[in-house]
Amino acid sequence: LVPLPKGREVVGREWVYTVKTGPDKAETYKARYVAKGYSQIPGIDYHETFSPTARMSSIRILLQQAIQNDMLVHQMDVKTAYLNAPIDCEIFIEQPEGYERVGQNGERLVCKLNKSLYGLKQSGRNWNNMLHDYVMKESFTQSLADPCVYIRNGGTNECTIIIIWVDDLIISASHEILLQSVKDSLSNKFRMKDLGVLSWFLGTEFKCSEGAIEMSQKQYIEKLLL
Repeated sequence: LVPLPKGREVVGREWVYTVKTGPDKAETYKARYVAKGYSQIPGIDYHETFSPTARMSSIRILLQQAIQNDMLVHQMDVKTAYLNAPIDCEIFIEQPEGYERVGQNGERLVCKLNKSLYGLKQSGRNWNNMLHDYVMKESFTQSLADPCVYIRNGGTNECTIIIIWVDDLIISASHEILLQSVKDSLSNKFRMKDLGVLSWFLGTEFKCSEGAIEMSQKQYIEKLLL
């Protein structure tokens, strides 16, 4: 908490409440304190904002390769991913409603951000840059065809592929030991949620069996029809 510097404006903020539905139609309720990115001033509160996501064609190709080469396909989720990434500009926002504090002399205080809060225009980019740097340090090579696909070849018949969609990761590996080593490495760096065998990704249900992976968007279609 700091006094607002002279000549600076605060970025708006609000609570956002969401309900997420999983593959078993179980609902998860979430509350997140976010910045109102539309109130940011270009050149002061942010500069670059672009952040890539994996192509669906890349995901399909990965699954085809996994079937053909008998590879394991799992998924992981990075918890509160954006909050890992350092902020690239000096940004001030109002304190959360109900938690306001004032200075020793009663002066107004605002929050000076240290990390990339959800809602900021550049948060996705900051997070992607951080994750990219980490994956590259782990000896992966970024695909020339898709910037969100990373490949690492080891010894004989050892291959690991990571596909990134913001904070959702698909990890494919030649064997269990290789897969677990990648999971352990990610978990040592970030707060991860291990979701096991690929089953639900980007609103698509997956069923993995020997020699086949089925994809279904039944729940999405049902929502369109209701």
